[in-house]
Amino acid sequence: MEVSIIIPTFNRSESLLRTIRSFANQDEMDNQYEIIIADNNSNDDTFELVSKFISENKKIKVRYHFEPEQGVHYARNSAAKVSKGQILYFTDDDMEADSKLLKEIISLFKENPNLATATGLVLPKFEVRPPLWIKKYLDNQFLSLTRKDIPWYKIVSYEEEPIGIYSCHQAIRKEAFFDCGGFNPENTKGIWLGDGETGLIKKLRKKNYLFGFTKKSIIYHHIPKSRLTIKYIIKRMINQAYSDSYSDYRDYRDVNLLVINLFKRNIFALLKLLIHFLRSFIRQRSFYLLIGRAAYYLHRNIYDLKILLNKEFRNMVTKDNWLG
Repeated sequence: MEVSIIIPTFNRSESLLRTIRSFANQDEMDNQYEIIIADNNSNDDTFELVSKFISENKKIKVRYHFEPEQGVHYARNSAAKVSKGQILYFTDDDMEADSKLLKEIISLFKENPNLATATGLVLPKFEVRPPLWIKKYLDNQFLSLTRKDIPWYKIVSYEEEPIGIYSCHQAIRKEAFFDCGGFNPENTKGIWLGDGETGLIKKLRKKNYLFGFTKKSIIYHHIPKSRLTIKYIIKRMINQAYSDSYSDYRDYRDVNLLVINLFKRNIFALLKLLIHFLRSFIRQRSFYLLIGRAAYYLHRNIYDLKILLNKEFRNMVTKDNWLG
């Protein structure tokens, strides 16, 4: 069962090399996988670095793929088109794979012929010691880290409790990937446009595909000091607001319902912000997160209004296939 490891990258040559090296040393997977570096228009030394690695490591199947259209979904989707593996494995250029990662995640597919997509454990490697409020409240999806309550091994259907799958640690059968139209937009030319891997997961769920998880497949997310600040968390929650608005409108696709939901959400938002503010005084919540949550609701309104007033933007939101 050949696997294509797809690593989109943009101007992160130093961390990219660490990622490539970690995937070049996978246990018990000799000649069973290729690595595709999907360069999303980098202007640093990414090309030279990858070319040098290829020339010095001829026994490892590494390919350089250039995607000029700015946007991580373009890089992932176009690399999938040139891939040779039956299984596509997606990760990012700030990750470091455990040596058993690939063997363990692929074992899920071998044991479950109907499994479409799977993930494993995403653990942090902090550049500096994180502040207490980060450890207490944000050791979760906001830093692309695995939920603490997931069991060691799990296979679920579309109608059961969903498994948190991030594109930094996601394997998917190529057939299912193309059947569902690939990744939706997310970070595109520095602007967050959609729901990325969340959208792909929702498309898979609608088609009744199975999902898998094993904690034996481990990857480490290198988290720099810059992501442990209120500035980053606010940006992250604004991006989440755009993603959620994109997802919600795709579910109902009705501008009249959008107006109703805007009105309802703002009423509940005021109540939630007030409760959060009061709980901050007794240290049940963080004042930092209160600022982030306020930014979240504000930017959901901004995104929803853009859907409402801009037909071209609305058509982008409802596009299903991003592989064309």
